[in-house]
Amino acid sequence: DRQGRFTLVNKAVADIYGTTVESLLGKTDADFNRNADEVELFRQMDLEVMDSLQERIIAEEHVTDAAGKGHWLQTVKRPILDKDGTANQVLGSATDITERKRAEESLRESEFKFRSLFESNVVPLEFWHADGRILDANDAFLQLVGYSRAELEAGLIRWDTLTAPEYRDLDRRRRSMELITGKPVMAPYEKEFVLRDGRRIPVMISLSH
Repeated sequence: DRQGRFTLVNKAVADIYGTTVESLLGKTDADFNRNADEVELFRQMDLEVMDSLQERIIAEEHVTDAAGKGHWLQTVKRPILDKDGTANQVLGSATDITERKRAEESLRESEFKFRSLFESNVVPLEFWHADGRILDANDAFLQLVGYSRAELEAGLIRWDTLTAPEYRDLDRRRRSMELITGKPVMAPYEKEFVLRDGRRIPVMISLSH
């Protein structure tokens, strides 16, 4: 309600706060949550919903349980209207998204580690699309072929233009074999690159999908 007191709760709420449904009734978040900032934020949002008479969807909010452990919730808050059209209570319905948040954080950490390894690797590395576009490359690759990152981002580097003409059929045969067999042809193979300045150099290509 407007005083922040619980008027109706279920067991899931009681479990987060480490108490019982009966013990929560008539009490406030502040009686169970030691995080004052969270408690104040919950109060502000509840009052906004009651004053505006508008439902509010909170994509992510953090709540600290009785043991001091953090949870992430996705919450919908709706005003409960009285007969005179005002609202003195708010209904909150939440979904625990803690595991999703942890998975997203793990993915971000993995991507950061991969990106760091990719960019700092002394071996020329690149990502390219089946249509021949070079999607990304590390500095070692750009230094090898003589193109700038701006040219890469502008889409000016293509696998076909890097490959010496007499080797393009080899690339096409490999791609055709992959389409026919449904399996990537992973064995390293030799070819020649045509650099930005027109020079040609032999390279050993190793592909992964």
